[in-house]
Amino acid sequence: MGFKGAWAKRHKYLYGDNPEKAKEVFTQLLRLQRKLAEAHKKLKRAIDLLPKDLRYEAVHAPEVVKQYKANLLEQIGQLEGEEKNKADLLIERIEQYERARERYFKVREELRKLLKGKAYCDPKLMLRILHQKETGDRKVIKTYSRDSTIYPEFVGHTIAVHNGKTFVPVYITQEMVGHKLGEFAPTRTFRGHPDKSAKVVKKK
Repeated sequence: MGFKGAWAKRHKYLYGDNPEKAKEVFTQLLRLQRKLAEAHKKLKRAIDLLPKDLRYEAVHAPEVVKQYKANLLEQIGQLEGEEKNKADLLIERIEQYERARERYFKVREELRKLLKGKAYCDPKLMLRILHQKETGDRKVIKTYSRDSTIYPEFVGHTIAVHNGKTFVPVYITQEMVGHKLGEFAPTRTFRGHPDKSAKVVKKK
């Protein structure tokens, strides 16, 4: 149940040494994740509008699309009628793709800077924990985020972690801080080694 690279930064919290900023930081993280998801949808729609022979390049080699647009701009003065209209529409769609791609990578970079070198925690989960702390509620919180790091704010709360089949209630103690939620909700149940006497008899 290892989480590669997570152990070294398990106590480097997103809010640094200022827990009072937890709500502000995790609200920002949630907003950025939603912006990134929306930017990804717009980029996908823009790629789908491109000709089929350009879609692969739009994902894996955007410089090819840029060169294709440059060639079109050079030739457009020689085109007339229907051909010119088609070229204008294609240029417009390429520019739409370029704007969507620029927006997507801009938001992704903002998110990367916020998360870099820090212990990740699902913002929805953290905000629900903070809300419970404010109201004094202690209801069990369900989550699918097995890769979330356990923050000090989790102590004293019960979180039901999904193990791929069902939700496993996990009561958080101080000793669990810095670990991943998935470590306490195993996806497999070890039932012991088989009895030595129960050996497969080989055919002679």
